[in-house]
Amino acid sequence: MKNKINCFYTVFLTYRERLELCQALSLPLPKKLILSLNLGITEYEEIILHKDMIQTTNKKLPLPSPKLLNSDERTILIYDGQTWRKWEYFDEYTQKFFKMIYVGKNKPPTVEISGIKMHVTKEGNPALDTENKIKVFQQLNGIVLDTCTGLGYTAIRAA
Repeated sequence: MKNKINCFYTVFLTYRERLELCQALSLPLPKKLILSLNLGITEYEEIILHKDMIQTTNKKLPLPSPKLLNSDERTILIYDGQTWRKWEYFDEYTQKFFKMIYVGKNKPPTVEISGIKMHVTKEGNPALDTENKIKVFQQLNGIVLDTCTGLGYTAIRAA
């Protein structure tokens, strides 16, 4: 399957990390950076060895092409163990375009389906949007049924 992801080697670069990498690439190498390669969950010291390679805490990875590094600020890049690409997908059957969207530092991403964001992000983020949805219920009791309608933020919070 073309879009299958090996979770043990999956690395993400958001706009924030791509900016830091681009700035570091203009300086003498090797260069140490504090980066998050998992959407802001953790940060580690990584080393840019040369213009095409980074040493992470776990392994050496190629750097994305300059074209990918300079993608728009909403784009998240994904490394699946073999290649870098934008974290997006076009479904031939539904004719819909799916794209994970960077919202901001230390904020979970949202998904956009054919141009429509699945979370309110204009004056917030997916985590705040989830909290606002849960508040509507005031008190939850019983079993939560996740009907696979999104990224799972609301189902996880409700549980």
